[in-house]
Amino acid sequence: MQTTGLDTAWAVQIGVTDRDGNALFDELVNPLADITPQATALHGLAPNQLFAAPTFKAFLPDLAHLLAARSCLAYNAAFDRAVLEREIHRLPQPARSAWATSRPRRWVDAMAPYTVWKGLWSTRYRSYRYQPLGGTYDAVTNCQLLLTTMHRMC
Repeated sequence: MQTTGLDTAWAVQIGVTDRDGNALFDELVNPLADITPQATALHGLAPNQLFAAPTFKAFLPDLAHLLAARSCLAYNAAFDRAVLEREIHRLPQPARSAWATSRPRRWVDAMAPYTVWKGLWSTRYRSYRYQPLGGTYDAVTNCQLLLTTMHRMC
C-alpha cells in the first residue's frame, strides 16, 4: 500500500497479489486528503494524478472479496491494517458493517522476521535494527518483492 504519509495516512495506491505474485488488485485511490511532499517523493504520486481516481469506497466490494477470511502478508502489517481500518471507519455504517464480516482472517507481518534474517543487532535497543525491504514504491511490485524475499529467507 502507498499512502499520503506516515502519520494518520490514507491510501493512494493499493496492490494485492496471490501467493505466486500474480496481481489481483492494483488501483490508484483518491485519498480525499493532502499528500505529504515526502510521500510524493517516495512513490511519485501527486495530487493531480489522483484527483480523477475513484475513492476507497468504490473499491471496497472488490477488495473485501479478495481479502475475506484470508491471511494477509504485509511488510509493516500494523501500518497497512491501520490505513485500511481508517479508510473503513470514514465510510457510512452499512459499508463498515459489510467489512466487519469480510475482512482478512489475520495479518502476518514480514518485517520482524526479515529484520532478524538481515541480522543487524542494535546494542542500544537490544534488538535487531529495522531494515527497509528496498525496491520501488509501487504497491504490486512491493508485494512481489516481499514474496520473493520471503522465499529467499526459507
